[in-house]
Amino acid sequence: MAFGFDDPAIGLDHPQPHEDFVVVDADFLNAVENESPDIDERGFTSDDSLCRIAFSSGSTGSPKAVALTVAMVRARAEAAHDLWSPGRPFMSLLGMSTASGFHTFIAGLSVGDAYLPPGSPEHNALLVRTRGVAAIKASPVQISQLFEAARSDGVTLASLQTVYSAGSVVPLTLRRVIAAESSAQLVNLYGSTEAGRAAERVVADDELAYAGDVVSGTELQIVDQSDNPVAPGVAGIVRYRRPFQALGYLGDPETTQSTFRDGWFYTGDVGRLSAEGRLTLVGRSSSVINLGGVKVNPAEVEGFALTHSGIRSVAAFSHEERDDIPRFVLAVEADDAADLGELATSLIAQFGPLAPQAIFRMPELPRNDMGKIQLAQIAETYANSVR
Repeated sequence: MAFGFDDPAIGLDHPQPHEDFVVVDADFLNAVENESPDIDERGFTSDDSLCRIAFSSGSTGSPKAVALTVAMVRARAEAAHDLWSPGRPFMSLLGMSTASGFHTFIAGLSVGDAYLPPGSPEHNALLVRTRGVAAIKASPVQISQLFEAARSDGVTLASLQTVYSAGSVVPLTLRRVIAAESSAQLVNLYGSTEAGRAAERVVADDELAYAGDVVSGTELQIVDQSDNPVAPGVAGIVRYRRPFQALGYLGDPETTQSTFRDGWFYTGDVGRLSAEGRLTLVGRSSSVINLGGVKVNPAEVEGFALTHSGIRSVAAFSHEERDDIPRFVLAVEADDAADLGELATSLIAQFGPLAPQAIFRMPELPRNDMGKIQLAQIAETYANSVR
């Protein structure tokens, strides 16, 4: 259940975002005061008690259940508060169904701050404007929709000082929108549901692969296939650990064994780490595409495509045709004015025979609650379209 507050600008002139939204006005408070409900309070026996089950993004497969204890939730809430406390009021556009949104809610309760429930882009833009929100945390697509809603209403988000982006790379087009339509600082956050925040950085350039600098409290390493740390600047598998991280997945011992090893969480990302702690991501360890014996890193192709004018989001994948020959496909979400013919020409010039063999335009790439692209769903949609 989400809660809002009595405000003429919200309660009277703006539709409620969903049926579970409750406006806490004078009538509501009087009704609560006059009621004497019997509450079956359930206390936790210890800090190790299971408090919440969160789900990983599941961007390339099925979401995995992550068990969080009381101690873990408390630590994540404290980390959330430390992140946004310099810029208040704060609003997370990631709802309480996500681990990040839930920890924001708990952090607000712990310090007496109001929780501003997210909803539609129009609702979010109105709350930011009427509540003077100074900082938000959201996925790139949610940020884009927020600015589009404000633009449609003919207003600016003047109160915004910081925009925290999580879940995926911020496209260049969105970076320029934020810079042109606000004075907010854009900050990229790199982390996971399983272990929390690992790296962050201020985004003030066109670099797409630079994820951020390793944050305090996180130990991050790049290792080879034998789990041996590699030298600074050498590409390898990204693993990290933090206090109070999750220890595994519920009901999935096989994935737990491969992802949580010797106290480390293995992200599945491939990256490089400089001697100064600068993390650069170069792809996913499980997403290399094999095209007739030639291996292609889709992250390089996706990163290049995102620099093309009008391209909002991309997703590269392999599709086997009827003759069992793999076909390299790039799904794109783009502005109406985007020239996909020009994009195809640029890809061929950059990657030659390793360029995508098909560009599949979609009105919107499917995403989960964290804003991460659902690759399996995109591949299925493409397969159905070419049958």
